[in-house]
Amino acid sequence: MINRTGTTVAVSQSGSMTRLLFPDWARHFVDNLPADQGKDGEGVLLYVDGHTSRWSYQALEYLYENHVICLCLPSHTSIWSQPNDAGVNRCFKKIFGETCATWRQTHHGYSMSRSDFN
Repeated sequence: MINRTGTTVAVSQSGSMTRLLFPDWARHFVDNLPADQGKDGEGVLLYVDGHTSRWSYQALEYLYENHVICLCLPSHTSIWSQPNDAGVNRCFKKIFGETCATWRQTHHGYSMSRSDFN
């Protein structure tokens, strides 16, 4: 489904990615690459986890045909094989953790609600 902002929304009954949705996601990914990347430009490295929804030959072949090399990392592995946890997200996670700790210090006995979190 595409809403009026142009954002594509796809979700399974359970809210998880599935093998049926992954090819759609792959097309969306390729369609939104910068003009100088992908099939008519530079190759792209795409890191995904090893969730079974990524086991779609159709999606992986489509990515490959569009010069997107999909690297599947093993699920449930330590930090050394999860590059976002070790690098890109490390600073965010640190600041987020410190912010939550500060919040808890000023809200004794109060449980954080979903709206507080958001």
